[in-house]
Amino acid sequence: MATKSRRKEPRFSTRIPVRLIWDRRTYVGMTEDVSFSGMRIRSDAMPPLRLLVRIELTLPDSGQRLGMHAFVAHATLDPSCGQPSVGLQLYGVSEEERAVWQAYVQELRDANAPARAASSAVLVIDQLASELGALPALIERGGSVFCETNLAFQSGQAVHLALIHPVTRQLHLLAGRVAMPVDGHRRGVAVMLAPLSKAELLKLVLFVRPEGALAASHDKTGTVRAA
Repeated sequence: MATKSRRKEPRFSTRIPVRLIWDRRTYVGMTEDVSFSGMRIRSDAMPPLRLLVRIELTLPDSGQRLGMHAFVAHATLDPSCGQPSVGLQLYGVSEEERAVWQAYVQELRDANAPARAASSAVLVIDQLASELGALPALIERGGSVFCETNLAFQSGQAVHLALIHPVTRQLHLLAGRVAMPVDGHRRGVAVMLAPLSKAELLKLVLFVRPEGALAASHDKTGTVRAA
């Protein structure tokens, strides 16, 4: 009966970059929706059912970092691109971390965050600092980036780019849409990045140049590499 109750638990849409860890390997993805006792994650990785995995994430706004364990409750493939969507059930979480997580989900509930929003794939990008630094200027002028991937996408399909900072190894998400698939010397997609508000752009600048350590590049090619 407890399992049935959890499945009926309300879910709330939110996009948070996450690390998914098992078998001494780390995968990067993002949350698609969350509940008080679990979450649904989009990632290139397809973990086995009932596997115990570790989840690491940083909550938006508060900046609180959580490291929790969860069982893989289900895993399905998105027919639009063949990417896994993984349902996770929190397990063995400390009282302190559970309280922080549930407070965050309660904030989403109070804000009437839409549940089970339309899915979007995530491309993981681990690139050179000079290429990463070009993104703020690229977004401001409405540019696009090329992402290498073997996944099959259609023009206009919504995607997220999960950026990994080459120095700090922190994560950051950017939204966009596929401008066109590319199947040439390098297979991938051209992604038109979504406009950002001033606050969102500032967060991106602070992400790519923490403490002013990285200089922004004005490379007009906008070429990045997606894992």
